[in-house]
Amino acid sequence: MTKVEQIATRLRALDRASTASTLETGGLLMEAKAMLRETETRFGDWLRAEVRWSQRTAERFMRARKWYDKQLAAIRHAVDSHFEPTALYLISAADPDTVAAVVKLGGTQARISAADVRAIMKPKTKPGPKLSDAVAIICGTNANELDVSELKAGEILTAISKLEAIFDRIRGNVVKLHKVNEF
Repeated sequence: MTKVEQIATRLRALDRASTASTLETGGLLMEAKAMLRETETRFGDWLRAEVRWSQRTAERFMRARKWYDKQLAAIRHAVDSHFEPTALYLISAADPDTVAAVVKLGGTQARISAADVRAIMKPKTKPGPKLSDAVAIICGTNANELDVSELKAGEILTAISKLEAIFDRIRGNVVKLHKVNEF
């Protein structure tokens, strides 16, 4: 079986309903057309005899494949010219939100570095508790309702001494852990 006969067999077997098969069909038709140029067989005659398609149908498949190849080449060029190799390694393992953010960044700068991708990939951490939150808890109030200017000196000193006691307990636990790890 010649290569052109193999292409005809594959074309008859393809499901034309999917994008992937449409693109494969277009590629196979372009390949067959190029091969038939070297023979006496005309492409249109071959289509009608082997696949039972019109030239117009084949042209639509080939046009779709050419368009796809052109778009893919443009994407490859953009990636080749805008991304440092290490940035590509990082983005290939990134989640879709990170990829979208990097692509958006690509529209604003000429070159995407690994540092750019890492900065986008950094997990968003919540800010830690504020001192006013700790004081509010110790004073038995809500941090949003806490107005430090209204606190009495005694309340502030009580809060500070409670915080000092908490820190002393934490320091003691750290020292105990350190001693345990020495053995």
